[in-house]
Amino acid sequence: MIRRAAKSIAFVGLGLVWVMASLSPCAGDGLKTINNPGGGQIVYGPMDPQPSAQVAMGKMLQLIRGHYGERPQVGRLVQDRGGQSLAAFFNLTDHNFGGGKIGGLVMVYMQQGGKPMAAVLTDSSQCFPQTLNSMLHRLNTEWNASMPASQPSGSASSGAGSAGTAATAPLNLVNFPDGSGSVGLPAGWQLTAARGGAFQAQGPNGEKLSFGIRLAAIDTSNPQVRQRVYTETQGGRNPLPGNYVVIPYSMDVGQAYISASQQMAQKQRRQPPTINITKVTQAPAQAGASVYIIEADLDAHDGQGFVSMIAQVYRRAPFDAQGNWAMTVYGASVPKSLVSSESATIAAIFKSYKLNELVVVGQVQNQIAASQAYTNAVLARAKASQQAFDQKLANDRANQDARDKVNQGFANILLDQTVVRDSENHVRGTVSNDYADALVKADPNRFQYVPTQDYLKGIDY
Repeated sequence: MIRRAAKSIAFVGLGLVWVMASLSPCAGDGLKTINNPGGGQIVYGPMDPQPSAQVAMGKMLQLIRGHYGERPQVGRLVQDRGGQSLAAFFNLTDHNFGGGKIGGLVMVYMQQGGKPMAAVLTDSSQCFPQTLNSMLHRLNTEWNASMPASQPSGSASSGAGSAGTAATAPLNLVNFPDGSGSVGLPAGWQLTAARGGAFQAQGPNGEKLSFGIRLAAIDTSNPQVRQRVYTETQGGRNPLPGNYVVIPYSMDVGQAYISASQQMAQKQRRQPPTINITKVTQAPAQAGASVYIIEADLDAHDGQGFVSMIAQVYRRAPFDAQGNWAMTVYGASVPKSLVSSESATIAAIFKSYKLNELVVVGQVQNQIAASQAYTNAVLARAKASQQAFDQKLANDRANQDARDKVNQGFANILLDQTVVRDSENHVRGTVSNDYADALVKADPNRFQYVPTQDYLKGIDY
C-alpha cells in the first residue's frame, strides 16, 4: 500500500513543480474541465493577474469553497525554490453535490509576463491516492497538446523549456534482473542496482536516483529492544544485517534520515555522507504512513562536492513486538547547476517506474521469514547462553556448599561435637560427642547422628 501511495504523489518537490511549469499561456482563456478516464476530475486554465503565487492560491481555495460549499482542509503548502509555484493537498465534504468526501490537489503557477495558471484535481477521498498520478499525467498531456508548434512541448516563459524538452526525451525500458519491476531511463543513464522493487540509477552528469529503498528501523527507545540489539550485535561489535538500522521512532524525521544514511554507509564501508537539511515538508498521510518531503544539500564524498537532494520519506509506526518500524525512501540528487533542467527528466523517469506486485510481495514475505528466523536464532543463542551461565552458577554454588559442609564437619571434629537429630520432634542440634553418644544409645529409634553430607545450611553450618 505504501508503494501505490508513493506512485501517486512521489516527488512533490520536483514532479509537481514540473507539471506547474508546463502550464503555459497557450491554451486560451477560461478554465476547462476534464473527466479523467482513469478516474477523477481535472479543472485547469489561466487566472486573472495576481500579485503573487500566495494570493493566487488563496483565490483558488475560495473558488473550491464556493463550488463545494465547504472550506477545504489544506495540508502543508509545497513551494518551489523560486516561489513561482505552489501546490497543496486538501480534503472536504461536498455539500453541494451529494455530501461525499473529496480529496484534491490545487496548483498555481506564476508565469513571468503571463497570466497565472491553475489546476484542481479531485476525486473521492478513497480513490484520490490511486487516481492522482493518472490525473497529473493527463493534465500534462492536455497542456502539451495545446502548445503551438513553434514552442517546444512542456516549455514555459519562465525558462523551463529545457526541463520540458528533457521530459519528452525517449526513455528506454529497463527490466529489473529479479523481475520485480521496470523503469524507463534516457540515453546515458544506467541502472546500478535493482532488487525487490527498489532501484538505483545514475545519469551521465552525476545525477543519482534511489527509489523504493526500504529500511527496517529498530526503535531503541524501548529498554528491552536496546538489550536485544546489544545481544544481536554483541555489544556493537557486529553490524545488524541487511537494511536494519537503529533509530528511535521518536527522532525527528530529518535526523532519522541522516542517521539511516550514515548507518547504511558504514555498513557498506563508505564514508558517511554530509547532509545539510534545508527544508522538511509534511504531506498528507498515505495508507497509514506519515509522508515527508526532505530537501537538503548533500555531499557523498565522491568528488562532486555538495549537490541538491530531495527525498520523499514514508514512515510507518512500530508494527511488531520486536520494536521495528518502517521507512521507505524515494530520493534524487542532482548537481546544483542542473536542478532546473533535470527536474522534468526525473519526473518522467518516476512516471515510468512500475512494480511487479506479485514478485515484490513474495520477496517481502521471504525477507520477513528470514528476519524472523534470524531473530529466533539470536534469541535461541541468547537463551542457550543464559542456561549455560545458570547451570555453571548452580554448579559453583553446589561445589561451594559441599566445601562448606566438609569444613563444618572438620570443625566439629576439632571441637569434639556432633550433629544429632530428634526424629520424633523433628528437630536437630549440635552437641558434645559424649552427650550425642548418650542420646543415641538411650533411644536409637528417636536420636540419630547426622552425617556431614546431610547438614542443613543455616542450621548445621
